[in-house]
Amino acid sequence: MRVLFVGGGYVTVWAHRAMRRAIRRGDVTTTVVAPGLTHRFHGFTGEVLGDLLPPRRLVTDLAELCPAATLVDGTVTAVDLERRRATVRTADGVTEVEYDQLVLAAGSSDSRTPPGIGAHGYSAKDPAGFALLHRRLAQPWRDLVVVGGGLAGAELCAAIAERFRDDGRRIQLVHSGPALVPELLPRYRGLARYVHRQLDRYGVRVRTGTAVREVGPTGVALADGTLLPADLVVSTSGQRPVAVPGTEQLPRLPDGRLRVDAFLRVAGRPEVWSGGDLAAVPHIASGRPSPANALWAIKHGGRLGRNLVRQLRGRTPRRFGYPGLGRSACLGVGKGAAHLYGVPFTGWLAWFTRAVFFLAYMPSRRQARAAAGELLTAVRTRHRRPSPSTNPSTATSDPSLEQA
Repeated sequence: MRVLFVGGGYVTVWAHRAMRRAIRRGDVTTTVVAPGLTHRFHGFTGEVLGDLLPPRRLVTDLAELCPAATLVDGTVTAVDLERRRATVRTADGVTEVEYDQLVLAAGSSDSRTPPGIGAHGYSAKDPAGFALLHRRLAQPWRDLVVVGGGLAGAELCAAIAERFRDDGRRIQLVHSGPALVPELLPRYRGLARYVHRQLDRYGVRVRTGTAVREVGPTGVALADGTLLPADLVVSTSGQRPVAVPGTEQLPRLPDGRLRVDAFLRVAGRPEVWSGGDLAAVPHIASGRPSPANALWAIKHGGRLGRNLVRQLRGRTPRRFGYPGLGRSACLGVGKGAAHLYGVPFTGWLAWFTRAVFFLAYMPSRRQARAAAGELLTAVRTRHRRPSPSTNPSTATSDPSLEQA
């Protein structure tokens, strides 16, 4: 069985792990098409921007993670679903790859909203944009505006604020919704208050209930008419599935995600599979699409790989049954917010639990061991510094979180 993977993210890496015995036996051959042939781990993005870990810790060669695969450094420009072949553009020209089973795992890219973010802002998800942001943070700047008040935006603000505390930098977080970190509300209102309190202590100005109208070269224009000066603007306000040319006719949700069944097969196409940010995989309990984040993509990949092997053996694929564990956020060394199996907790326990969990899911043991040592060093260094106190000139409260 020839399997073609489009994309080198979590789904591809963890599907390969699930299929390794079949691959070793020669029952399955795999081809991975991905630009750059590297895998990027997103779990410690805040730690890298906060200068706790080096950027290289997030990037691992696919040759290390998928050693038996045929790796093609390029981009799929067309898929012929009827003939089961894909056209790939590489640095050396154009080639075609035939397959028996196709796995669409191209993931997602940052949303192009608000207007102007592409020309004047930075990305925390796109590898090239993230590298630019990391370099820009090391250069002189005074005002930073982060667009998007979910956990990703809060983590990013906290990481940068902790890194540059007492330097006179000004950081503002703008969120169009009525309250910060909506992923935690209404059930985990106490955790949401904790997140907001930590940002207050770093002096981060939080603005909720107003959208960004446009990002310009010198600042951000809000829908209420406010103009915020900014040397740096970072958007964490959303993501959009990567479109693979030739798959436009496949069934999708209005948000662009592919419709897949409980076995991770694209609806109506038993030879096409998908998971991660690109696919709307139904949750085993609610039937609604499962969250679009790294852990769910890892679980999608594992089940997808095992189902491919089961199909090869003539067995019935099994349903995707992962129910979820919870959510977590790092808001500086020793400052974590998490809920696990419905139980909320904060502080050092949440920070340590999150760190151990992410280290366990780093696909490269080599990288995980190095990151563990670097985090321990960072803990010893940062924990000696005095904790930030609330800056009354910039800190704000979110009235929507004051009610228990």
